[in-house]
Amino acid sequence: MEFCNNCGARLIPGADHCPACGASCVPPVPPVQQPEVTMPQAGPQPAGPVYAQAPQPARPTPQPPVQPAPPQPGAQAPQGPRYCAEPQESGEVPSVWWYFGMLLLFAVPVVGLVAMLCFSFLPGCTPRQRNLARASLLLALLLAAVIAIGIFLFTLLLGSIQQAMFYSYYGLY
Repeated sequence: MEFCNNCGARLIPGADHCPACGASCVPPVPPVQQPEVTMPQAGPQPAGPVYAQAPQPARPTPQPPVQPAPPQPGAQAPQGPRYCAEPQESGEVPSVWWYFGMLLLFAVPVVGLVAMLCFSFLPGCTPRQRNLARASLLLALLLAAVIAIGIFLFTLLLGSIQQAMFYSYYGLY
C-alpha cells in the first residue's frame, strides 16, 4: 500500500494523482541518454579492436515539491490527515545529570511550577525539555489531587473520632 508524500492519504493502486490533495504521485523518470555512434574514419585503423564508449548514467535533476492546487470556491476541503515535517533535533542526547538537574529545578516549590509552565508552553524549548516539563507538571497535578483527597478523608475520619469520643465521654449513647 502506498501513501501520498504530500498529505499522507492512501493512494489507489496505479493512480497518477492523490485522491485527497491532487498531488502528482508518479515518480519522475530520468531521461535515457542514447550512446553516440561514430562512423569509422578513412585512414589508418588502430591495431586492436574498437569498442563503443559506455553510456554515462544521467544525473536526476532535483524536482521542486509539488504544491496542491488552491481549493476552488464552494469546493469541499479534502479530508484526511495533514503531515508536517518534524523539527529536526540534534543527535546529542542529554546526559543523566541534565535530567537530574531539571527534576531538581522542578522540585523547588514556586520556582519549579513556574519553570514547568514555561518549559511546557513557551516556544524555544527542545521537544525533550517540553516533554519532561509536561510529564512533571502532570505528575505534580496528580500528586496535588491525591494529597487533597487524603486531607479530605483525614478530616472526615478525625471528625468521626472526635464525635465518638464526645458521646462516649458524656455518656450520650
